[in-house]
Amino acid sequence: MLSLVGDGDNKQFNDTVLRQLFLQQMPTNARPILISLGTFALSALAEVADKIIEAIPPMRVAALTTPEPTSSSAQSGTDAILRSLLEKMDPLLSTSNVSNNR
Repeated sequence: MLSLVGDGDNKQFNDTVLRQLFLQQMPTNARPILISLGTFALSALAEVADKIIEAIPPMRVAALTTPEPTSSSAQSGTDAILRSLLEKMDPLLSTSNVSNNR
């Protein structure tokens, strides 16, 4: 970030703005530590941030969803449709087996 804003008289941002932008990009678990080092130069702050991020394991987010239970009436309706289809397929399968055995 320092190389992007320039150095010396060519600096396009003041240190306070750059520090705020830098801190906003830090992980939430590292930010309080870095804020407490307010008097550090930005380059030193960046080095400390690297060490903190190496030492603190990354935060993980896990989300679980549970399927909605199927109602017994919906299940019994599905079972009935499946039985009906199987009954209709039986004669077709029997005819096919007879033809293949000839």
